[in-house]
Amino acid sequence: MIRKINKFLGGSILLAFSLLVCVPFCDFILSFVFSSNQSEGDTTKQILAGVASETTRAFITYYLYSVTENKGSSLNHGIKHGLLYSALIGSLYLILGAFYFQLNSLLHFLIADTFILIVQGFASGFVLYNISKEKRNR
Repeated sequence: MIRKINKFLGGSILLAFSLLVCVPFCDFILSFVFSSNQSEGDTTKQILAGVASETTRAFITYYLYSVTENKGSSLNHGIKHGLLYSALIGSLYLILGAFYFQLNSLLHFLIADTFILIVQGFASGFVLYNISKEKRNR
């Protein structure tokens, strides 16, 4: 039981880290596409809320993937699940965010956050596959 809890916590933390690393990486890439004066810096509250939401997302994503059949069977399977979970987040976040946030540019928001969610989907799929693959091989 303790071993399963440790595996769950370790996997979720690793997944949360990969989701969090994707955001500044994508922001860096997008800074070449969009002029830097379009985006304002995030406040400390926004950054902490982002960390909390991505960590929660990682725990939920890791749990959902861990109870699916064929987990760790192929990288393609992991990426499909990673992209599916990102699409679920995006379906709510992109629509509500477009109305909730006071945006300078709706197009910039939609492009940037869609790009981030896609990269996070691939990254989480890779992490999910590798964590589950290691578990199957033991």
